[in-house]
Amino acid sequence: MALLLWNSDMVRQWWACREREANATVALEDWAQEGAELRWRLQEGVRREEELGRRLARTEDSRYRLNSTLRACQKHKSEVEANVTALRGQVAAAQAESTEMGTQNIALQEELARWKEAAAGMEQRLDGALRQWQAVEAERDECRVRQFELQGNMRNHLAEITALRKQLRSRSVPFCKFNHPNGPKPMLGFDSSLTDFLLA
Repeated sequence: MALLLWNSDMVRQWWACREREANATVALEDWAQEGAELRWRLQEGVRREEELGRRLARTEDSRYRLNSTLRACQKHKSEVEANVTALRGQVAAAQAESTEMGTQNIALQEELARWKEAAAGMEQRLDGALRQWQAVEAERDECRVRQFELQGNMRNHLAEITALRKQLRSRSVPFCKFNHPNGPKPMLGFDSSLTDFLLA
């Protein structure tokens, strides 16, 4: 019985040793991985240090150039300030001129409103005149038509009058007998003036 207990205790110790060995193996692997990572970080640190050294050198060169640029900028700033002062004077003058122009613009707008009102009245008068002219043109066209009709009627009447004259000349006595003091008198009720007009 004691031997069995001793053996079981030995087995437990053996398993404990195996477990510790496995844990140690894992720990060693972790340390190896950490060591590799540390070596990589060290190399990266050296590389970054070299890069920072180069950047520092470039920064020094840039600082020198920036100082030169800064001095030039300061000089330019002085010139700009002088220009700004001059521009402020010009702006003040322009503002005064703008105020004056604004006053003139108000007067021009008022005058423009009056001109617009006058133009509207003139446009109304022109519209009335145009309508009147159109009515006159229509009436003139109507008069022309009537004139053409009257001229046609007059030509017809003249043709009839010409025919009547020819008939009266062929039927009436000679003109001298009616006008001679001893000649025959016109027939009673006959208008001699009509005969004279027709025979003219």
